[in-house]
Amino acid sequence: MQCRAEDPPAVQVLDCIQDMGAQHSNPVLELLRDLPAFVQGKKYPQPALAFGEDDWRCYYHSHSVADADAREHGHFHLFTRTGEGWAHLAALAMDREGQPLRWVMTNRWVTDGDWRDRNSLLAAIDALVSAKEPDVLRRWLASLLQLYQPELGDLLDARDARIAGLLHERSRDAVLDDRTLYELASMPIDLAAKLTSQLTGETS
Repeated sequence: MQCRAEDPPAVQVLDCIQDMGAQHSNPVLELLRDLPAFVQGKKYPQPALAFGEDDWRCYYHSHSVADADAREHGHFHLFTRTGEGWAHLAALAMDREGQPLRWVMTNRWVTDGDWRDRNSLLAAIDALVSAKEPDVLRRWLASLLQLYQPELGDLLDARDARIAGLLHERSRDAVLDDRTLYELASMPIDLAAKLTSQLTGETS
């Protein structure tokens, strides 16, 4: 069923999971189902998937086996609009069953977009209304961002602390462009436990 705008994020995420499950699908299959082949390193789709009333973009890709976590199939890179450009919020790694594995804050050079502060990125998540999205994948992305907004705030704090810890040695731009520094912070995801906790709390 289509969620209502007033439904909490946990309800909306669960609804998306149930919709995909009924079709024997998952978020990765929703994105890649019509492709003749999946090529490592290539970005899908082209152009990037738009959601959040065109204020968000994402693409999915994977690294080579040598560079990737053995559990990871690939990851979504999520961006929010910043006037004329786009700022990367986080990467969402997905396992080989098409389920969320972890959130990753990457360094600026990885996606080469605008760099935005914690509060403006969290405000962009606040503006999402997942029930307005036209399909289940976009609804899942929007509602998942809202479900994990507190944790993403913590990860942005960890990102900024990591950068601040390196500033005594070099400039901020030098840190953000350091190609030996890929991940700034990460957090594993247990979506089933998160949903159980949220839904139990909401119905008790």
